[in-house]
Amino acid sequence: MKAKTIKQLVEENRDAALNAKTPEAIKAFVEGIGCKTKQRWSKAVQAIIDLGGVDYYAARGECRAATAEGLRNQVTHKVTLFVDAKARCQRFAICNANGDVIWFGRFFEDDKSFAYGDRNEQSACECAAARKAIWLAGKIKEAVSAPAIRLTLKVDAQWLVSGGGKATVLQSDARRVNVDLDLEWISGTDNPADKWTTADGFKKWSDQPLDPLAVAVKAEKLVDR
Repeated sequence: MKAKTIKQLVEENRDAALNAKTPEAIKAFVEGIGCKTKQRWSKAVQAIIDLGGVDYYAARGECRAATAEGLRNQVTHKVTLFVDAKARCQRFAICNANGDVIWFGRFFEDDKSFAYGDRNEQSACECAAARKAIWLAGKIKEAVSAPAIRLTLKVDAQWLVSGGGKATVLQSDARRVNVDLDLEWISGTDNPADKWTTADGFKKWSDQPLDPLAVAVKAEKLVDR
């Protein structure tokens, strides 16, 4: 017997397809009819649209936008951090808004900041260092008892600023700890964290009080960028 097409599978479950209104419900439906690979997934999503159902990608975009706006509306403080990393030295560094180093040292062999790769790969180190900065922003938020904080994270790794591909983990990390993340690119020569990625020694993030790093702001002034 000839296998059913994805369009046929969707049409056979028409009511369920049309009743899937949220990204979560659409995902459950698509995977429920056996469309888990990227190619089958795309075809199933299109078949739902052809039936008059909800566009998964549009619904997901709306949900993310609503989440981002809700987070921005909670912001009461902001912080600026510079971050850099060097795989050849297996080191990272984070500086405050004034360019003073507040956390630097070696990546541990079992460092949990790595979303992929290891400390011998430059892009993996850049991403891991940025994740450390986001984690630190979460700690700063706790120090000032803020419901949410805006982090302006300045990096000289331009690919991180795109927010796509392997860099998507940064926004996920930020949302998890109620950090409104704003990534900005700067040149390597303008990054004060750079020199600390080749320096000896280390400095723990807990070696200084965190609350002075945050600046109080009015939430309504942060809604539009």
